Parts: sequence; C-alpha cells; structure tokens
Amino acid sequence: MAQVAFNLGTAVSARKSPPRSERLFLGIRLDGDTARRIERFRRGFCAEHDVQGSLRPRELLHMSLHFVGDFTRLPSAIIHGARRASQTVSLPPFDVTLNHVQSFEVKPPRHGAPGRHALVLLGESAPLVELHRSLGSALKDWGFKAADHFTPHVTLLYGPKVVLKRTIDPIRFTVEDFSLIHSEKGRSRYNTLGNWSLPEPMASS
Repeated sequence: MAQVAFNLGTAVSARKSPPRSERLFLGIRLDGDTARRIERFRRGFCAEHDVQGSLRPRELLHMSLHFVGDFTRLPSAIIHGARRASQTVSLPPFDVTLNHVQSFEVKPPRHGAPGRHALVLLGESAPLVELHRSLGSALKDWGFKAADHFTPHVTLLYGPKVVLKRTIDPIRFTVEDFSLIHSEKGRSRYNTLGNWSLPEPMASS
C-alpha cells in the first residue's frame, strides 16, 4: 500500500464561499465516432418522445468511473495522488454496450417547480465493472474515498421529463483508455489532466 503524507480525501477548504467550481473525476471520454452515434440517437429519441432539456455537448459525452472531489482551486496533491493511483491499474481494452435509456432524478420538485432529471444511456460490460473496482481499490490505497456502487451510464441531457427504462438498439464501442478529468463547473469545459491506455495483452510465445 502506498504511504502518503497528506490527506487526499479532504477538500482544500471547508468554507462555504467561494463556491467549489473545480471538479475532478476519473472517466472514459468517448471517441468522435461513438459520440456522433450517440448524438444521432439522442436527436431521434428526443424528437420522437418530445423530450426537451439542456443537452450535454457532444465533446463532453463521457462515462464516469470515480468522483474525486469538488474544490475551490485545483490541489496539486490531489492531482498527484489520483495520477499515481491510476498508474497502478492495468487491464486490456474491452467493449461496452449501451442498450437502455432511462431518466435519473437529480433534483426533486420544489415549490411547484418541476424536478430535474438526467436522461442517460445505460451500459453493460463486465470488464468495465472490473475497471471501476480496480480503480476504486487503487484510490483507497492512496487515501481517497471511492464508491463501491457503479451504474455505468452516459448522460445525454438534463430536463423535466421522466423517461421510464426502455430497450434501445445497442450502441457498442471499445474502451482503450481512461482519463483524469478537470471539469470547470458551469463553463461546459473539460480538461484532461492524465490519460492511461489499456495495454493489449502480451502474446504468448
């Protein structure tokens, strides 16, 4: 287990202001072809079912693996620890299948205002679950908190309408890497602070 001299699970500031506008998470950024296929699905599904809301920009479509934290400023110690933890994970590339669409409630109704729901594509992949587990174990070794529960999904938009879970024509893609991502909250911009390829297995001689 790695030994570190700082608490990676503690945010930089406990004060309520200024707001914590810097988010760090580990995730899978979708390649251009996959993002375009998802965008085509989203356009057709929303038109057919009259779903409206705040669309996620195509270049930001991703699948989250682990939340690292929200901060007022990016802490170099946290970035360093997340990078070191990520470097210990080694799995071969694998396929993911997105085969359902559903709404998740992210903000309940208040004072007569409609609730806020995330419309998501749900994914299936045993190796993806293993990647989440391996990363979570590595993060804990470096002093982070890491969620054990994992629901693989890609968020398409946020809006008021509730869509019950339904099957869709599968959208398949191959995961070849994962990234440490800095999200500038409120600015719809992601910065990649680290990227780790999933190596092909060595051929046996």
